[in-house]
Amino acid sequence: MQCPKCKELLTNSQLFGSLKADACTNCAGQWVDGDEYQQWRLAQTRATVDPMRVLRTNLTAYQVPAATDTKTGLCPVCQRILSRTRVSTEPFFYLEQCLSCNGVWFDQDEAAILQQLKLHDQIEILSSGSWQSQIRSAQMLLNEKEAVIEKLGIDIAQQVFELAEILTDQPNGDFAVAYLMRRFERDSPFMQQSQV
Repeated sequence: MQCPKCKELLTNSQLFGSLKADACTNCAGQWVDGDEYQQWRLAQTRATVDPMRVLRTNLTAYQVPAATDTKTGLCPVCQRILSRTRVSTEPFFYLEQCLSCNGVWFDQDEAAILQQLKLHDQIEILSSGSWQSQIRSAQMLLNEKEAVIEKLGIDIAQQVFELAEILTDQPNGDFAVAYLMRRFERDSPFMQQSQV
């Protein structure tokens, strides 16, 4: 078989301990047969993955994205164009899979990253609508928190985040939020100026 990216011959290898793979000695990518992956995956104990953890993972130890990640390739088995799924780490990268034979191509370091994220044994969730929705929600929350920190400073923002956690766990937390809103509207000099 030839490498989908640089056309070098692939050699026998292994991933994740016991999963058979075919590796490219030139670009360090790895191909996993779809049936082999499914059999291996069924024997694994799956972890629950938090999308927020995925977004916050520091990938500075890896070469991400790999130089070969900028282009798609052809499946080394059936010669069809590999489908690309964005993995929303920082920086993000694309995982490629053949929609015909279900084989998976990992560019350099991508398998190690997915293993660190505990997604290596459930890569099928990455392209699901549910996962993509969770990632978008987590990204919006991160953006919101960054905006609060920018406006209030880290110390006050941290107090706000802690209070939000406390109130979320309270059955009447919404009452406290309503109280804070009324208090802010009544006593804030900024709100009083805007009403003049």
